[in-house]
Amino acid sequence: MPVVRTIRHCCVFDLETGFIKKGFRRTDTPILEIGAVFPNGKTFQTFTNPYLDSPLSLYDSMVEDGKIKVSSTLSFWHSLLFGNSMRGTDKDVAKKLEHKLLKLQVPSTETALQNFEAFVKENAKDISRTAIVAHNGNSFDFKIMDGNAIPGSFWDTNSMHYIDSYRHIARPLYPDRKKYGLAPLHKDLVGGTFKHHRALDDSKATLEVLQVCAKDYAKKNELKTNLNTMLSHLGVEGRVSYTKRERLNPIFKFVDSAVSYVLRSTSAPELSRVKKLVRNSIAAPSDLRSIPNVGPKTEAKLQSMGVHTVAELVGMRKECETLPEFLRKLNGLYRYKKLAEYIDKLA
Repeated sequence: MPVVRTIRHCCVFDLETGFIKKGFRRTDTPILEIGAVFPNGKTFQTFTNPYLDSPLSLYDSMVEDGKIKVSSTLSFWHSLLFGNSMRGTDKDVAKKLEHKLLKLQVPSTETALQNFEAFVKENAKDISRTAIVAHNGNSFDFKIMDGNAIPGSFWDTNSMHYIDSYRHIARPLYPDRKKYGLAPLHKDLVGGTFKHHRALDDSKATLEVLQVCAKDYAKKNELKTNLNTMLSHLGVEGRVSYTKRERLNPIFKFVDSAVSYVLRSTSAPELSRVKKLVRNSIAAPSDLRSIPNVGPKTEAKLQSMGVHTVAELVGMRKECETLPEFLRKLNGLYRYKKLAEYIDKLA
């Protein structure tokens, strides 16, 4: 198996987050805790306060945000900071949390990410040969990091390898397994228990799983056991392994930045209207491949249906009175539901 670039450093990290309402994207998720560990034993942990810079109270800030499941987020946040279940109304719990956050001097998300950046740079001298690993990172952690990163900052522009230990390591290494979650993997490969859903503990557990994976990978391929060698071989090719079009396409990056800026000063009832206005103010890209989840095969199928541009696909949606009708037309295409939802927003 070819090695794209030798990985010299590895940082395993995990995020604990709030909960978003249905209809919003993973990138809208607020970060509540960051944990990370290097194989040399160096660790990093910090809580974050996404609403530290808000002039409103914590409760009013969360309500004003409009994207957050307030009760669920407060409940989980309380368990992180106090180690037990919350009691009282949402307002009471938010007031208690706000006092605790100020007492602990918990930093804003931006400051926490800057501190995390300093930790990575201190322990990995060559960023271009560093793998940053998260379990289920492609679907969760990497997207949330992108959503919270300030445009142009380190987390928006770094050249590290982003490797998902779920998809890039565990699944190809153990194809016959039925469960690839962190807890079942750790139980079967490592044994013992760990404090699940705490960022640093999850990071350490992921590293322990990876170290067992490295031994199994070396045995299977008749190599010397080396974690970085396994990551170099199984990590996805390219500058980074996380290459979602929303991250790399400048149109999507511009729209996301514009939406984020406007939403910070917009009340909750106006959120969906503002988002649609901003998106519709940008001309849709014409190339079908610029759409998330549209690859060569999906593009070929769309072309066989007489659709060659994004505008034509939007036109097809407008011809359908309802989204379910549009879904029936796209049925058979790869991830047709996500495709339909994306086009529905443009239409």
